[in-house]
Amino acid sequence: MIRINNVRILIPLVLFIGILVGAGYEYYSSGNFQVEMMKEVNINQLMALSSIILKNTAAFLLLGLTLIVGKWFIILFFLINGFNIGMFSVHLSIIEFIVLFLPHGIFEYVVFYSESKVFIIDLDGSPSKAWLFKRLGFIYLGLVLAALVEVFITPLIVQYVI
Repeated sequence: MIRINNVRILIPLVLFIGILVGAGYEYYSSGNFQVEMMKEVNINQLMALSSIILKNTAAFLLLGLTLIVGKWFIILFFLINGFNIGMFSVHLSIIEFIVLFLPHGIFEYVVFYSESKVFIIDLDGSPSKAWLFKRLGFIYLGLVLAALVEVFITPLIVQYVI
């Protein structure tokens, strides 16, 4: 059974395992680590922002399935996300990975971690529905902040670092 005290260790561990498995899978399926130079891409920032918010919202709602299917879904969610991060990371240098993932990834991780904790608390039966929606609304604002960082701040960091 997943409890609040276990979450602090379990979620980061599962995410890390997912990253390792994803990186290993990508490495062995492609035959080598391919570090590609980043290419400059001109995209409309408003369109990028709306696309990222839409994808983040889908992930936020997907994690909400925990309320229907149970707490085990939290583990699956973080494992799959870690796997995807690991697969992508194989194609970047360490500096590129840090610059591209860390600025917004910290916010996204905290949001999904916090959302998971809310579902664990709710599934244990303590809070009211009003508390749940208020808390989830506040947490969702963190995803919007992550999208803003990804669209407007990360490209600036990339310009100066890479």
